[in-house]
Amino acid sequence: MSLRTQSSRLRFPAAVGALILAAFLLDASVTWLADAIVAGTASWAPMVGTVGQTVLLYGTAATVFAFVVVPVTAFWLGTKYGRRS
Repeated sequence: MSLRTQSSRLRFPAAVGALILAAFLLDASVTWLADAIVAGTASWAPMVGTVGQTVLLYGTAATVFAFVVVPVTAFWLGTKYGRRS
């Protein structure tokens, strides 16, 4: 097995790992941002209506990413990986 083939085989699992890591980092950053918005120190963040609506919007976006975008993209990458192997 050549080095090129081996790196090609690792690309898809690494992409799925990076996608999952991005979901965890997004969740942590949304939690931090929500705390900052509630405390009033995140004046740079775009606000939507009240503080509660803003936190809900950011939380919903992170949840959609974690529970819709990540699984769909992981499935798509898995099918590409399966067809290529």
